[in-house]
This record gives sequence, structure tokens and C-alpha cells, in this order.
Amino acid sequence: GRATATAGDFKLQEVENLLQAFSTMGITPDAGLVEAMQGRAIATAGDFDPQAVANLVWALATMGAKPEAGLLEAMQGHATATAGDFTPQNLS
Repeated sequence: GRATATAGDFKLQEVENLLQAFSTMGITPDAGLVEAMQGRAIATAGDFDPQAVANLVWALATMGAKPEAGLLEAMQGHATATAGDFTPQNLS
């Protein structure tokens, strides 16, 4: 679809919003879209804030989508570097 084809244009917030919308509706998008959005999240990992990490992991878990190893590495690295910025809400 169009979102998959234009994934390279998505900003981190847009990736988050799209995946959260699907997860909130209880819909798991096709694997190609999930893969494209995870790839975009990896590319924009430097823009992650604690809430973005929490939201993205929650959305993937809710959809039953397994995060790619590269995404987990990128988020873990960024979360470790910014651990002091996390609030209790970010960790719940």
C-alpha cells in the first residue's frame, strides 16, 4: 500500500501514530507495512524520547508483532543513553 511505499518519508511521530492506531483498533497490518515502519523507526532512532520508545514497544506488543532485532538494538541503545529522562509512566 501507499504507507509501505512511502515509509521512508515518515517521521518518528508518524510511525508511532500509525502503529498505535492499528494496535488500538486491534488490527495487525500486513507484515510488509510493519517491517517498513520498523525500518523507519530504526532510521529515526536518534529522535526517540522515552515516551516514543514506550509507545512503539507497546503498539508492537499489542499487535502481536515481533520487533526486529535492529529495532530492539536501536531502542535499547537510545533508552540506555537517556535512562535518566525516563519517568515512572514511561516504564509502565
